[in-house]
Amino acid sequence: MRIVPKLFVFLFVALMVTTAFGQDVYRNHMLIEVYPESEARLQALYQFHQLDIIPGPSRDIPHIAAYLEDLELLQEEGYAYEIIHENLEKFYANRLGGRLDDMGGYHTYSEIVTFLDQIHADHPTITTAKFSVGQSLEGREIWGIKLSDNPDLDENEPEVFFNSLIHAREPMGMEVLLYFMDYLTDNYGDSADAIDIIDNREIWFIPCMNPDGYVYNETTNPGGGGMWRKNRRNNGDGEWGVDLNRNWGAYWGYDDNGSSPYTWSETYRGTAAFSEPETDNVSQFILSRNFVSGCDNHTHGEWLLVPYGSSYFGGDGYTDDHDTFMMVVDSMAQLIYEVNGNWYTAGPPWETLHYNVNGGSFDWEYDSVGMFSISPELGTSFWPSSGDILPSCQEWLPANIFFARIAGSLVPPPYRIAYNGQCQSEWSGDGDGTTEPDEGLELTVTIENTGTDLLINLHGTLATTDPYAVVIQSESDWPTLANDETGENTTDFQVSVSAGCPATYFIPLTLHMTADGGLDTTLNLTATVGVTMLADDVESGAGEWTTGGTGDLWHISTRRADSPTHSWYCGNEVSGEHNNNMNCWLLSDTLILPADASLSWDHWYDLESGYDYGYVEMDTGTGWTAVGSSVNGVSGGWIHEEEDLGITCNGTMAQIRFRMYSDVYVTEEGWYIDDISVTGPPGKITDLVISADGNDIHLYWQASSNAGGYSIRRSLEPFGTFTEIGTVIADSLHFEHTNGAGSDVRAFYCVVATD
Repeated sequence: MRIVPKLFVFLFVALMVTTAFGQDVYRNHMLIEVYPESEARLQALYQFHQLDIIPGPSRDIPHIAAYLEDLELLQEEGYAYEIIHENLEKFYANRLGGRLDDMGGYHTYSEIVTFLDQIHADHPTITTAKFSVGQSLEGREIWGIKLSDNPDLDENEPEVFFNSLIHAREPMGMEVLLYFMDYLTDNYGDSADAIDIIDNREIWFIPCMNPDGYVYNETTNPGGGGMWRKNRRNNGDGEWGVDLNRNWGAYWGYDDNGSSPYTWSETYRGTAAFSEPETDNVSQFILSRNFVSGCDNHTHGEWLLVPYGSSYFGGDGYTDDHDTFMMVVDSMAQLIYEVNGNWYTAGPPWETLHYNVNGGSFDWEYDSVGMFSISPELGTSFWPSSGDILPSCQEWLPANIFFARIAGSLVPPPYRIAYNGQCQSEWSGDGDGTTEPDEGLELTVTIENTGTDLLINLHGTLATTDPYAVVIQSESDWPTLANDETGENTTDFQVSVSAGCPATYFIPLTLHMTADGGLDTTLNLTATVGVTMLADDVESGAGEWTTGGTGDLWHISTRRADSPTHSWYCGNEVSGEHNNNMNCWLLSDTLILPADASLSWDHWYDLESGYDYGYVEMDTGTGWTAVGSSVNGVSGGWIHEEEDLGITCNGTMAQIRFRMYSDVYVTEEGWYIDDISVTGPPGKITDLVISADGNDIHLYWQASSNAGGYSIRRSLEPFGTFTEIGTVIADSLHFEHTNGAGSDVRAFYCVVATD
């Protein structure tokens, strides 16, 4: 192993620094193998936006396509590494044959155009003429073609979209698609697969989505091996290019982890979603069609990636159709393996690659269009040798055939099911004056109609075997929509929870649904009841808090405290400064919160103004959202904060975190957190006693925490509407009512604590 000494790197940089970094001058790369030595160090590596990190021999040993200044950064940060190739482009070109005029055997942009013209000339009855979906930034056409038995007609057949070269240095994905087109057209009439696909599908191809970047690689490295990735946007600051696979509309710019705000980064996302004509034109083309599925080819790493790009999209990083996605890509992996014995790993990027992506094409295609889109990472190199092109194309042929055929089974169902099992009604009394009130749980189930062949007359039956729960309203029908009307249909069920139920409890529920349209399915749901609060003065240890993230420095400290002696501190205990390149958090345990809960905390901070930030965030299962404003600069002392968490229903499960982010330069003292609490509206009423004296009814109860007063309510039905008949202030725990209906009329009463 050859680890470059620090002295060598500094001298090397000093000798070569005359090359201007920001100019539009192509610079060759070194291939560096990095040894992070820990998971934390690996994740920290991904936070350096200037580094072009690419797949290495394993997940734990990445490669970097590096410039000289990248070596200096690795040295400063203490990373061990080895130089694999001192000139990566030269290595690729030599492996491709060293010729200077044919891109090493890969089709050039002009040769792709010629290929599309020729395949239509050879097979005019099953292909369209090439068509443009729009122009690139520099005015080149983004060409497409369609294969089908009636190519110029818009038939009612599943439509599949294949594309490649959104990243300009990834030509193998394009070669695989050209080979697939050749196979389908040359074997139509002879191969059962080709006949089935051409006759029963509409297959659309865009083999080069980034023509400007690809032509730039041809210009700078005509023998192949060019490492330019982005498009050719002049960013106006001496830096060039936008990463077109960070420029799509779904989750664009969600954070600086899954994409970069810096123009010099290889994952620079642009100034806005669809700011680049390449993504804007292709997205408009997609919206003009009715694609069931899409295959967005990339290289390299031997992965089959599915949405979502980030671990917190969709709540847990998985789509509602994750099982279907995995069925598709697992099948493709097996078909690939059967050809050459190469195994592709399948899953979302955050799970397989262990880094997040936002603004990617397949997230937008799934969330905004409803396509089953995947992103294969083909092969083990950006520019495999010329002799590897044909074997790779052959290896991928069965998988592409499968992907085109399975589209007939991927038509999304005309409905999606959502339920709210975390909302509960207010406490209401039994009426017998002897026990604690029962708790009524309202379970709302929603059918979202996403198609035009809608299910009507949908009926549901709810049941539970839980000892603390009884289903009161066990059957319900959903309201129907017109057959071609999309929207949401909602129905409610009601569950009674007995007074002995623990403070925090999960109730298993089973919902069986049937419909005239043939649906007959059973869903296993879980409802939550109870309320957990948080009150931490940081004097009793970590408790239910955990810490993590890049460069984690969160710990309990006595350097500063609001009351009395301890606080959480994100910084170094000895030096009294935080570190660079941090994105770490202090995370609470899962809380089950009431409606209208609020979070309060005290903090002291000293962070570089405009560059380092502290964030307070909450996740209720749909991703992290900000609580209040971020902090930046110097607080000047301890500050008390309180924010409404926006909880709209009781029993909402949530986590709270304090997250600190720092850039690569100035360090200050850091961030201290103390006296953290979550408070809610008044708790439940206990020990309700009802006594009667003729027509006079007396109600007595025990005090409720946080109560500002009490509302007394009455109904003639145990599960009817309870109408308020009076209020009392918090200091009074008694209410008298005259039952004007007469003593022979049964009535039910409840007392509700109010703010």
